[in-house]
Amino acid sequence: KKPVVLIQSTGFLESGDALRGTAMRMRVPLVCLITYRGYLRQVASGLSPAHRKLTPDNLSRPDLDSCALLLEPALDAWGVPYDFLHKDEDLPRLAEAFDLAEERQAPVAVLVTRETG
Repeated sequence: KKPVVLIQSTGFLESGDALRGTAMRMRVPLVCLITYRGYLRQVASGLSPAHRKLTPDNLSRPDLDSCALLLEPALDAWGVPYDFLHKDEDLPRLAEAFDLAEERQAPVAVLVTRETG
């Protein structure tokens, strides 16, 4: 069996210590399927990736979800590689994530940016 976690981005950020202390330390090849809360609002705001800085101004903007600004930097800081699932055609990325998790013997994330199906 291959483990997978389905979680919203806010819950994933809250579970960071469990990820570090269990999945990463024990080298569990875990796929984290994370729904990316606030992603579409972030894109719609016109905020380019280069401007998605963790500044007090950006984190307090009422038109943005601060969780969306924190998710990718947190994954980068934890050394968890990630890819995006934007549309149904991206579904093969799930199989690639399982392969990468197995190869690394560590968690890998797939960020779901919108509803599929």
